[in-house]
Amino acid sequence: MAGFKARRFWYRKPSWLLIWVAFEVWAGPNRVEEARLVEDLTETPHLGQVVQIAGYTALHARAQTQTARGAVVFLPEAGQRSDSPLAACLNEYFPAHGWEFLSLQLPVLEPEAAPEEYLTLLEEAATRLKAAIAWLKTGGSETVAAVGHGFGGLALLQYLSQPEPQLKAIVLLSVAWPEALDGQVQPWLEAAQLPVLDVYAEQDPLQVRARALERRLLLKGKPSYRQIQFSAADHQFKSRENLLARRIDGWLRQVVTGGGS
Repeated sequence: MAGFKARRFWYRKPSWLLIWVAFEVWAGPNRVEEARLVEDLTETPHLGQVVQIAGYTALHARAQTQTARGAVVFLPEAGQRSDSPLAACLNEYFPAHGWEFLSLQLPVLEPEAAPEEYLTLLEEAATRLKAAIAWLKTGGSETVAAVGHGFGGLALLQYLSQPEPQLKAIVLLSVAWPEALDGQVQPWLEAAQLPVLDVYAEQDPLQVRARALERRLLLKGKPSYRQIQFSAADHQFKSRENLLARRIDGWLRQVVTGGGS
């Protein structure tokens, strides 16, 4: 999408060499860098509009149909803007097919930050999701689903650990985590008591593909759980975004709206 500036992605150069205790001494969110991204965001044309939720920025587009099926919240990959190429495609697809769509700007670090450092931002990212869901419900959207990509998916899982999460279904895109987080992520997955669509790409990094079986075993037996491997796709689902959007849409219609057309 025009105006999108490439940043270091979550899995571009994976290296889970540091242990969890080291994460605690790394810096928190880079507010200056986030402000720069938001400034760029507001100067770029978008479907819908830039909104402020609890002091943070998001892209919001209303359903373009007479009646909305519900709302979809998107949590992007680490370091990406809320109008990343994948987010932009979903932002175009879902409103045209009857869904209100909200893409969150998650907290970021400096562009040179290592992937592991983003794990320190999970709690704040989950807090932003909670505020976004409340904002949508205040606006009249009772049915809310969430889609999390990579780091955004981990933030979504952390949100699910809270009492009574206000979501009808979740979609995990290319989610992985270091062994140091096993003790936290496994309970998050085990606590999930709502429909889960688990998607990963054939060309995803090894960390994602290696966790596929574990995710399936932890989520097996959950209501409406389904795992899909996208063939000929990379971590960003480049050139496969429209098909991904259709698959998510079809699954959400089945588990959230009863398969209505």
